Amino acid sequence: MAVHVLALKSGVTTAQLHRLGLGALWPQAGSRFQRRSGLLPGDGAVADLAGTAGTMDAAVKPFTAWISGTGVQGGYSFVNGSDAPITFPDGEPAVARIDRVIARVYDHPYDASGVQEGAVEVLKGQPNGAATTLPPTSLLLWEVTVPAGASTGGTPINWATARADRRRYTATAGGTIPVVDTADRDSLTPYEGLRVWRRDVRAPQVYTAGEWRWPTTIVVANAADRDAKIPHKIAGQQVWRADLRITEIWDGTRWYEQDPITIVRGGDLTVPNTNWLDDPQLGITVPAGGGYELSGMLIYSAHQDADLRVGWTGPANAWMDWTCRAPALGSTGTTGAQFVDRQFLSSAPAMGGGDTSNGLHLTATLHGMFWSGDGGTLRLRCAQRANHGTPSLLRGPSFVSLRRAW
Repeated sequence: MAVHVLALKSGVTTAQLHRLGLGALWPQAGSRFQRRSGLLPGDGAVADLAGTAGTMDAAVKPFTAWISGTGVQGGYSFVNGSDAPITFPDGEPAVARIDRVIARVYDHPYDASGVQEGAVEVLKGQPNGAATTLPPTSLLLWEVTVPAGASTGGTPINWATARADRRRYTATAGGTIPVVDTADRDSLTPYEGLRVWRRDVRAPQVYTAGEWRWPTTIVVANAADRDAKIPHKIAGQQVWRADLRITEIWDGTRWYEQDPITIVRGGDLTVPNTNWLDDPQLGITVPAGGGYELSGMLIYSAHQDADLRVGWTGPANAWMDWTCRAPALGSTGTTGAQFVDRQFLSSAPAMGGGDTSNGLHLTATLHGMFWSGDGGTLRLRCAQRANHGTPSLLRGPSFVSLRRAW
């Protein structure tokens, strides 16, 4: 049985026991004695790479890191206390080369290096341009593309475009660990309650019940992005849909919109005749099996001999009960009779123009309930009631809004 104890009396506790004992404070990554190597978080300048313009020279800013060894070697606390100067070798004759900037621990009993020290250094790439494999007990900080033929006296490194940030971070066991992305997160050995900060998503994740979960609302681009980022859903998970500008919540069986979805028309839509014209702006895409409250306001102008007919196209198996409170046919000006009768998804009521031109601005308010059926787009469409030389207009900022009700 191999038992390793830290801080016994002098002469009994070896350097290896100190490393193994200190390693107990860091999160596991790989085998039982492997710990996650990484920088200790700090300001944005931690281990930054600052190149000197017109040269092959650079400096790595101060940092503190933990660098794990192999097997029961344990790990090393690594402190770079000041700017560490480095120089990149001249470029290859014909190909660009990827050089790596690393923090490295040399320990002769384990690597037969002949020395016991730490270094911040350049790991030169291969003659074919590929990066060189990292040596044991090292930490990758940066990758730099060295152009073909680059040199201080010739074409130097363009530091603005050549650097690729490869810094990764660690934290003591139980702390939140910043990770670059999913792959970096998965390099950890997960345990119940392990918490990471996803730098690519800018949100925390917690490992619980055998899966990585998002404990807070995260931003997703659209439904596909949402489903890719959250393959394992739990009731109460929330996302912000950037495409719809709404919050969605997983209720255990489906995503449920928490905010109204409102679409506003920008500018006027010209309706020239009795052919149906789908409004390219006033369309709302919704998932299957959702019940919504419909509201909105249409601003329009039409000659009283043309008027304006409105209707909808919707998903398969959808239905809608709605009303459109608007001037009735034959009304004059902004006063007179209105129609308020019940309409359906297939209805196409006509709203009175009320004038002998299309200069009078009239309004129609929308109210109703909508069932999304198989899911898809609910879209407003318009047509003149009767063909007329004066086009009807659906004006901006007309809007349509759906609020999830069941």
